[in-house]
Amino acid sequence: MDEPTAHFLISEEGVRLLDEAAALPGDVPERVLALRKRGLSREVAGGAVEVAEARRRAARRFADAQKLFFTSESLAQATSPLLAAYHAARLTGFGRVADLGCGVGMDALALAQAGVAVTAVDSDPARLVFAQANAEARGVAHRIRFVCDDLTALRWVPADAVYWDPARRESGRRVSRHAESYEPPLSFLETLRAQVRGGCVKLSPALPDEVLDGLGGRVEFLSEERQCKEACLFFGEAVGAAGNAPRAAVLLPEGIVVAPSPPPEDEPLITGARGTFIHDPDPALVRAGVLGTAAHRLGACLVSADDAYLTSNAPGERRLVSSYRVVESLAYRPSDLRKTLRARGIGRLVVKKRHFPKEPDAVARELGLSGAGAEATLIVVRAGQKYLAVLCEPTAGTR
Repeated sequence: MDEPTAHFLISEEGVRLLDEAAALPGDVPERVLALRKRGLSREVAGGAVEVAEARRRAARRFADAQKLFFTSESLAQATSPLLAAYHAARLTGFGRVADLGCGVGMDALALAQAGVAVTAVDSDPARLVFAQANAEARGVAHRIRFVCDDLTALRWVPADAVYWDPARRESGRRVSRHAESYEPPLSFLETLRAQVRGGCVKLSPALPDEVLDGLGGRVEFLSEERQCKEACLFFGEAVGAAGNAPRAAVLLPEGIVVAPSPPPEDEPLITGARGTFIHDPDPALVRAGVLGTAAHRLGACLVSADDAYLTSNAPGERRLVSSYRVVESLAYRPSDLRKTLRARGIGRLVVKKRHFPKEPDAVARELGLSGAGAEATLIVVRAGQKYLAVLCEPTAGTR
């Protein structure tokens, strides 16, 4: 989207057009065509439908979505309210925070709402137009200075701290698995360290451990709705009183922090005996490498040395794990498992797995499930070169 279109869409006339675009029937091309027939330019018609559609999708995440401005790409990159509030809470001890690569401003708004003075920097002028409009909608524009510039030019200095969400692009698409695809490269962090007292860098949890460990500071893997959403690097004074552990899992919204315990508690016990419950840990616990700490906290141990499922004789702490009551365990052999399911009258399965190569639909076909009868959960656990099939039922409150 270009800057003139963004300016038009935040105007009174543009806001009316957005409401009209949202009410139009049909898919996106049909709605754009309908506006084009009214004499609107391709840019304005396409932009209005894009923003209206982004608002519709944003309503699942933002309570005030209908008064905010997004493009489809900026919505995909926007930090959720819960995570933005967490970042802001960790940076409230600084006088001025520079939000580098602010996009349409969700983190800048959270920082300003927390009472922090913000310098919001982005090289895309259209996104900054939307970011400023979003700040006006939230009533915090007086706390934010907007700067359209290349963040590496350092013209946003001075600031006490930074929040940096690097762009991750490859062949024109946003990606997250390769450190060399970050723009600017993560080596820019060394420049930032020399400019500010501390900060937070939003990274992908898919980055390899050796990359994350080489950045210094403290890496926190943030979980929202049992999804590991981010790997946040806190450095300098932003580490604060969070602890000396170089990494931790943070489970939101409860704010449960699980960090590695000193040896020998940093490794869960491994047992051949299996308890009456099997537990699926929050993915952030697995990614942070704190499964041993969680296991000791739950009085649990690993089902297998080759997988991250835990077992014990009692349901686990709900926010740490999803717990299932074990009905039967057997080696994953389709013929034997098929007989067991039929004998128990089970015709539908919810399949959970990490390392098992077959997708849930393929498992259902392989087991010849009819779709009729009772439903059960099947957790497939890797044990060496073999797989264990754990037939179970969720406990109350398990998602």
